[in-house]
Amino acid sequence: MILSDFHPFRRCLPGQGEIEYFDPELKSGDVAYKGFFDEQEQADFPDVSVRLYTLSDIINAVLEAGFTLKRFDEHRGWNNENIPWEFTVLADK
Repeated sequence: MILSDFHPFRRCLPGQGEIEYFDPELKSGDVAYKGFFDEQEQADFPDVSVRLYTLSDIINAVLEAGFTLKRFDEHRGWNNENIPWEFTVLADK
């Protein structure tokens, strides 16, 4: 399995809103990439429920599903920021 996604740490950065890293509650939010559509089209988009997971939630879910973790990498942002923007998990079963 190859899993690559945004790093959960990103939501702790200034400017990302008032989000707590360990908050397990469902939140209401916009459909991904909604802002790329015309405002008229956006009016018909439903809200989505979002559950934000910690990095340990993600890795433990991989292990609990019976996968063996082979590699875990954190990646800088496209502008070479000195914080993790994305991550990749390599695992097999």
